[in-house]
Amino acid sequence: EGVDLHYSVNGGAEKIVAIPNSKGVKTAGGKILIALEDFKMEPGDVVAMYASAKDARNTSRTDMLFVEAQPFERNYSQSQQQGGGGGGEPQDPQSEISQRQKEIIAATWNEIRGNAKDKAAENARFLAEVQTKLKEQAKSLADRARARQLAGNNQEFQSFVKDLEAAAAEMDPAADKLKGQNWKDALAPEQRALQHLLRAE
Repeated sequence: EGVDLHYSVNGGAEKIVAIPNSKGVKTAGGKILIALEDFKMEPGDVVAMYASAKDARNTSRTDMLFVEAQPFERNYSQSQQQGGGGGGEPQDPQSEISQRQKEIIAATWNEIRGNAKDKAAENARFLAEVQTKLKEQAKSLADRARARQLAGNNQEFQSFVKDLEAAAAEMDPAADKLKGQNWKDALAPEQRALQHLLRAE
């Protein structure tokens, strides 16, 4: 019946773009250009996207993917500690928090897709607890920066603390929605929290 691309910028309203010539065929393919410049994105902003395909009876959805706006001048180098692998676990607490926030979003998305209906209550409780712990980590990181008076020294640290506090503020309603198994309502504050974490990063 058709294939659609769904995307949301910084946890905002979801936009849907139909893939052309995808109705009434066995295989569909297409290209769509999403001009990020149109959204006036800045480093730390994030686009969440997934595709859906439907037939007469069912709708199937892909995993959720993220596109992150990075600073233009950011330099990338191969990791020396990991034998030149260049991958692996994040090294600083801030990037670890943002990675865990992505995992929460992915797990929430899997609940929306209906991958684990038999354990919904258990998963809701677990995700709400993880979200609350992440909120506490973000607040703790902001408090430590403030306690060392780093926030007063320059604009970058003030911005860092502000973004961590904003992320923690978004995690509160996200945890509440998760606790109540309001999966769809939890996604927007989860994504806004990720945006603030990435900006701080």
